[in-house]
Amino acid sequence: MIFFLALVGILGVSASGPIMAATAAPALTIALWRNVFGALVLGTPTLIKEPRRFSSLTRLELKYSLIAATALAFHFACFITSVKLTSVAAATALVCLQAAWIALFQWMRGSKPARPILLGLGTALIGVVVITGFDMGVSTEALLGDLLAVVGGALAAIYTLAGSKARKTMSTGGGVKPS
Repeated sequence: MIFFLALVGILGVSASGPIMAATAAPALTIALWRNVFGALVLGTPTLIKEPRRFSSLTRLELKYSLIAATALAFHFACFITSVKLTSVAAATALVCLQAAWIALFQWMRGSKPARPILLGLGTALIGVVVITGFDMGVSTEALLGDLLAVVGGALAAIYTLAGSKARKTMSTGGGVKPS
C-alpha cells in the first residue's frame, strides 16, 4: 500500500506542472483552488477526529502555521504563474531549489551545512543551469517566469522551515504526535 501511495504521489507531483501550464484558468485561480482543496482534504479528517484541535493551538503553533500557510499560498501563486510564463522544465527545476534555500536560510541563522549537503546542492545547481541556462535569452516573459519560480522555491523553503517549527509540538492531521 505504501508503494502504491508513493507511486500515486510521484505521478501527481510530476504531472502537476504540465497540467497547470495547459489549463486555461488564470494562474491565481488555480493556486487558490489548489490551496482550498488541499485544506479541505487535510483539514476535514482533523476536524472529524479532533474537533477541538484548531481552537487549542498555542500562540507559537498558530504563528508558525500561519507563516507556513501564507508561504505555501504565495509559493503556489508564484510557481503556477511561472509555468504559464516559462517552460515547465525551467519552472520546475528552479522551484525545486527549495533545498538550497533551506540550506541558505539555516546558514544565515548560524547552522553551516555539512560538506555532502554542499556537494549535493552544487550538483543540483549545475543541473538547474543546464536545464534553464538557455531559457533566459528566450524572452522577457520567460525571464519573469524564471524569477517567479526562484521566488516560489524560496517560499517553499519558508513553508518547510515554518512547518517544521510548528510540527515540533503539533500532531499531524492523522493525530501522529511528534517524537
